[in-house]
Amino acid sequence: MSIITRTGDGGRTALIGDTRVSKAAMRPEAIGTVDECSSWLGLLAVELDGRDRDRENLLAIQQDLYRIGAEVAAVKGAVLKIMLVGPGDVARLETWCRELEKEMAPLRGLVLPGGGSRAAATADLARSVCRRAERRVVAVLEREQSLDGDVSMVVYLNRLSDYLFLLARALDTDRRYAAQ
Repeated sequence: MSIITRTGDGGRTALIGDTRVSKAAMRPEAIGTVDECSSWLGLLAVELDGRDRDRENLLAIQQDLYRIGAEVAAVKGAVLKIMLVGPGDVARLETWCRELEKEMAPLRGLVLPGGGSRAAATADLARSVCRRAERRVVAVLEREQSLDGDVSMVVYLNRLSDYLFLLARALDTDRRYAAQ
């Protein structure tokens, strides 16, 4: 099967559940931002030298982001044949956050992004894209009035930005703080 389908040439894309929407619609924007976050994590994994545990964590996170993208792409009534991101995935991120926190001194102030290493700067970029992905997913859920149910993917993205902040700090070889 070729990657070239020509089905999106008219500016519309398919969602899961036989629905086509404008590529400029909120769902494709949210899905694309989640994918962009995953791409930054892929670059970050390449930048990690000697931190195999963190590289493995990033691969697991990328797989979680794939599941979040699928969940956002599924219209009401569509059946997904994958396990959705849930509270256990959030708990795993929280565990990783606590592990990173044990490695570093307490915060003294606001940390400026990108201090000291390319890996730290990449983690900061991934964090900011993650936060945008969270806003885009929330916008889709608010529009569809779906924020009442399980919002594990929103909590997951929120916790992921915490994890990436901590990882950037752990990778930061030259902590720069904002003026107090």
